[in-house]
Amino acid sequence: MLDPVDRQVRARRANDPWGPLDVVCPSPGAAAELRLGCARRGALVGVRFGTLGPAARRLAWGEAEVPDRPAWPEGGDVLRAASLLRARRDSYYAPIADRPGTAAALAAALSELSWHGFTPSAVEAAARAAARTRPVDGTRLGELAEHLAALLEARRRFATGPAVYAAALDALRREPGLARSLVVAGPVEATGLAAALLGRLRELGTPFVPLVPAVDPARTIVVSSAVGEAAECREALREALLAAEQLDLPLSRVAVLPVRPVPYLELFAEAGESLGVPLDLTQGVRLSETPEGTALRDALALPAAGFPRARTLDLLRHRCLDPAAAGALEPPADPTAWDRLSRACGVVAGLDDFRARLEPATLGRRAVEARQLLAVVERLGEDLPPAAGCDCWTTAARLLRRFLERWLRPSETRDELVARAGELAALEALDEPGRRVGPVELRRMLDRLLDHDARQHPTRVPGGLVVAESAAVAGRSFGAVVVPGLAADVWPAPPPPDPVLPDEDRRRLNDARPADAVPLPTAADRARREQEAFARTLGAAERRLVLLFPSRDPSTGHARLPSPALLDALPRAGATLPRAEPTVRAAAARRAASVAMLPLSPLEDAPAGRLDGPRQAAAAAAFDRRAPFLRARLRADRSRRDPSHLGPWAGDVSSSPTARAAAAALARAPLSASRLETFASCPLRFLFGYLLELRPLDDPEEAYPFDAREQGSAFHALAERLFGELREGGALPLRDVQAAHARAVALAEPLLEQVAARVPARQRVRFDADRARWLAALRPWLEHEAATGDAADGSFERVFGAPGRRGDGGTGVAAAVPLPSGAVVQLGGYIDRADLAAGGAVDLIDYKTGLPRSTAKGLDGGRSLQLAVYAVAARALWPDRAVRRLIFRHVVLGEGRVADVEFPPELARVETLGPLLERLVAGIAGAAYPHCPGRGARQPPCSFCDHTLLCGPAAAREALALLKAGTPERRAALAFRETDDSCAEAEPRNGGRP
Repeated sequence: MLDPVDRQVRARRANDPWGPLDVVCPSPGAAAELRLGCARRGALVGVRFGTLGPAARRLAWGEAEVPDRPAWPEGGDVLRAASLLRARRDSYYAPIADRPGTAAALAAALSELSWHGFTPSAVEAAARAAARTRPVDGTRLGELAEHLAALLEARRRFATGPAVYAAALDALRREPGLARSLVVAGPVEATGLAAALLGRLRELGTPFVPLVPAVDPARTIVVSSAVGEAAECREALREALLAAEQLDLPLSRVAVLPVRPVPYLELFAEAGESLGVPLDLTQGVRLSETPEGTALRDALALPAAGFPRARTLDLLRHRCLDPAAAGALEPPADPTAWDRLSRACGVVAGLDDFRARLEPATLGRRAVEARQLLAVVERLGEDLPPAAGCDCWTTAARLLRRFLERWLRPSETRDELVARAGELAALEALDEPGRRVGPVELRRMLDRLLDHDARQHPTRVPGGLVVAESAAVAGRSFGAVVVPGLAADVWPAPPPPDPVLPDEDRRRLNDARPADAVPLPTAADRARREQEAFARTLGAAERRLVLLFPSRDPSTGHARLPSPALLDALPRAGATLPRAEPTVRAAAARRAASVAMLPLSPLEDAPAGRLDGPRQAAAAAAFDRRAPFLRARLRADRSRRDPSHLGPWAGDVSSSPTARAAAAALARAPLSASRLETFASCPLRFLFGYLLELRPLDDPEEAYPFDAREQGSAFHALAERLFGELREGGALPLRDVQAAHARAVALAEPLLEQVAARVPARQRVRFDADRARWLAALRPWLEHEAATGDAADGSFERVFGAPGRRGDGGTGVAAAVPLPSGAVVQLGGYIDRADLAAGGAVDLIDYKTGLPRSTAKGLDGGRSLQLAVYAVAARALWPDRAVRRLIFRHVVLGEGRVADVEFPPELARVETLGPLLERLVAGIAGAAYPHCPGRGARQPPCSFCDHTLLCGPAAAREALALLKAGTPERRAALAFRETDDSCAEAEPRNGGRP
């Protein structure tokens, strides 16, 4: 690995013996190793080994590594974003401008735009393009352009990261010969303008030397597990020491590389100290990664989160906290008993809830525990910065120091945290009159202080076992590598959604970006980069690779699944490393690894070569006993990857008599339009929702009670009550919009108050904004009703096909459609609204609260059946009336506009509906339910499905659909799509999208 770098360095020095030369390395660890290796081969004067940042500064400003301009202050983006939000009270962010976290989210979006080289004019171009299809997006992006211009102007006098790389790019444009002073030893990970700088260096002929480890063709992959992270760390150290002994490796050639630094780095430091294992913590341990730093960050998050019970008790159980001393408790404190008591009392969240639930318990048999917990929680609320924020930075620093000194156990780390917290008082010069320091801003600023420098861990031993985050030693290779933490809920973690720049806006901005800007990454791009980094981590092992995962949660005893990345790394699973770089793929292809899948078994019992014959059978039997859930996962993966048949793991449950009977009963029962549309769009979703009756189980502390579905339900309830009153009062057709709007608001308030009572404190920002937009959409809706309605009578939420259920005085008249085979299918459901016109006609209206479709073609293979089913039901409910109009009325709550999408009544012809319904019913009764991602009429069904967690990420769903495309079961299940149900196209009217 050193030879190519040494050759390139000497070739460059031959042309310019005295000029400086920078070798750009992937990480500080790789730079140290290359520097030492090249120095042993001969002194190289003027050769500097380092990362891309210092090299970019020297390109931009010569040998003076720091320009004349001062560095942009830590937290400056957040403070500037807060001032921008205060300056515009009529902006898109006005409803949430003062809420904690808004300024931080805006600052992150603006910083990413500048880091990728976007200019305000490019953002304005994207805003104009977005305004043509969705005005609210154009407004948001237009304000973002104004904020970006203000931020860039404030940064102009300072030296920032984007400015460094932009200056380096300009220097290379003016003087391309500067590229001769660099050698890049990669792969070097970079984003934004840093990636553009690497691309420019490649164009100018800068040598790029790949750091590829010499992987042994007989490299062994070992899979092991342990109960909990602490036991997993001890198991990892044992595996590392065994590898060093058996492979005759020095400890410095064995590495433990956790995929997540927290909590593993600190746990490894403690385990190494207790077991006497010398550890080379090359990355160091930041204050935020220490137990005391973690406890402080968890505590500061409590006020903004509303003191949820689970998180509050987790904090009180933290080993670094001393709640007894902080609360002045005389009897011994027992946080575990407090946890059981709070559960029994029904505490959910909030200090008031703790008081209301625990005060009655202070008079019962557990009075001592109740009084202790109540006293500790109240003291915790007093000592933490309030959710409303502090009046200045000096007050925030004083509260933090008081919390640290009162609650944390004495230690050197606590004293260092107290000193760092005192540095916040120096920000008093940035205080503004009347401006409070919010909790999110405080936590972000404290994180910058705690993460700024990695302190030297006292147990570090140079030459010991290497323990580091993989990014800190990227580019290095080791004889053996142990990778712990490969649990499904740890890695890969889903990329968090960006509240300011969602993927849709990122695509618009990428389309309008300037020539010298770098595309903004989407969530898929970020996930792909994480997969490539993981692939390089696995490729760093030359002779042995040990993969570890925590098999159970030690606090609850619940089993934990291994990460899909672990399974993909196993040759026995039939997969290769996903989307890795060519050098990594080549290394992975050469491994020909043997797999000893014996969780918790001693490594000495694992054979050095491939398992064959009786030993393989014994290993499989041991594997079944010790990790049955992992074995089941592997069998499921093999079944899903089999292209010859659908199989039960991919949705075909026809082999089960119970499933066949349940499917036949579903096909005979009255079928609603939503069930039929669900089966037509994705049969697997039908299986999960209607045959297995799976429902999403949301965490009450994390779920948002006023999501799109709840907003639509509230609107339907309001429309039913309002038009019911208007009909009884003889106020139809609607003409007095003012009176109707006042009554609608009065009816809406109780509905919204019921939702508001369930909204936790940390989600009040989002709820207030959604509530304001929801109410603002009522007037445009009523104005549209007054302009288009002409019926003096109507029926609302009319039931059909289900006798005895709720409805507008109906008896549930069955709606039946004869099938070509002679059978009859029964239809059931509810009609949102039926207007009975004076001329003997009936208009059917179905309310939607999402975006309208631009066009509609027939029944769309069964994915657009709702209005057709309503027309069949209307002919049964009102046989003396003709169906005049079929309308989807889209009330777009987030934008305050209304659009009608109208279909001709001929859509419900028996000769069109019959063949399609027969194939749908036969498919439901056949119990074969393949999944069909991306086949929805208006949007892919996966975008609004509750069961995507069961199907995996989007790439996996598409790959599985492609793999199973030729199976007979899937072709039979999708045969109804071939039905010819074409119909005249219809355009949306009255505000629809073009």
